[in-house]
Amino acid sequence: MAQKRTQYIKTATGLEKQLIASAADIVEIDAITGLEATNVQEALVAIKDIADNGGVTGVKGDAETTFRKGNVSISKANIGLGNVTNDAQVKRSEMGVANGVATLGNDGKVPAAQLPSYVDDVLEFDKKASFPATGEAGKIYVAKDTNLTYRWSGSAYVEISVSLALGETASTAYAGDKGKALAARLTTAESNITSNDGDITALQNRATKLEDGTTPAGKAAKLATARKISITGDATGNTTFDGSADKSITLTLANTGVTAGTYSAVAVDTKGRVTAGNQIVEWGTSGQTEPSASLAVGGLFFMLVG
Repeated sequence: MAQKRTQYIKTATGLEKQLIASAADIVEIDAITGLEATNVQEALVAIKDIADNGGVTGVKGDAETTFRKGNVSISKANIGLGNVTNDAQVKRSEMGVANGVATLGNDGKVPAAQLPSYVDDVLEFDKKASFPATGEAGKIYVAKDTNLTYRWSGSAYVEISVSLALGETASTAYAGDKGKALAARLTTAESNITSNDGDITALQNRATKLEDGTTPAGKAAKLATARKISITGDATGNTTFDGSADKSITLTLANTGVTAGTYSAVAVDTKGRVTAGNQIVEWGTSGQTEPSASLAVGGLFFMLVG
C-alpha cells in the first residue's frame, strides 16, 4: 500500500516541505548542512530536537529592523554597541560614590562635593564685597585686593588676624628703620646737651678768673674801676667785677621758639639747642579724631574708640 511521506528539499534559504506519493517506506534526500540525518525521518527527529531546545529561526539585533536567517554574523553595531570598546568600562552606579570614581563638572573639574574638605578650605575673591552673603564655617576667605583673610563667625566675616600696616599716618605703624634713625638722633642730642652743660660751667669758672688764668691772689686787691662782664648770644647775663671777690653770672638762655613741655622727639641745631619738639606717641581724648600739631611726623596716634 502506497504511503504519503513528508519530503524536504534543501534550498538556498532552508528546507522546503513537499508531499508526494511514494511506494517506498524511506525516501533518500541530499545531505543538509548542519544535519547528520540521511533520510527524512532522521532529519525530522533532529529538527524536532532543535526546536524543543530553543531553536532559532532568525536573528535581529536592537539596531536592526528585520530578522536574518541562515549563517548569521553578529557585530556590536547590530546590537547597538557600536561605541563600546574593549577598554574597561565604568558603571554609572560607581560614578561619584564612595569606593567609585569621581566625575567632572561642566567646567572640566571635579565637583567640590567629591573632594576632601581641606582641598577647598581657602577661597579667594577679588575683594571682600565679593564674598558670599553667607559664609561657611571652617573655610578661609581671602580678599585679593588687600590680601586680608577672614573667617565666617556665623553672622559676619571676621578678619582672622588684624594686619600691621606700615606708613606715616595715624592708622599705620611707624617704619622700623626710621625709628632707629630717630633713636640715634636723640642719643646725639643728649650727648650735645651734656657737652653744652660742661661748656657753660667752664665759662662760669673762667668769668671768675683773670685773663692769664690766675686768681687775684698775689695781684692787686681789686681793680681801681669795676668792670662789667656781660654774656650775649645763645645765653645772656652780666655782673660787675672789681677783683675783690668771686662773682657769678646768672645766665638766661635765649628762647628757641619751642613751647615749654615734655617731648619724646626733639630737633637740635649744630650747637645742640632744641629748636623743635614733638611727641612720638599721642593718646587721643574723647571726640578727638585727628592728631594735634605736636605729633611728630611718623608718630603714632591712638584714637579713643567707644
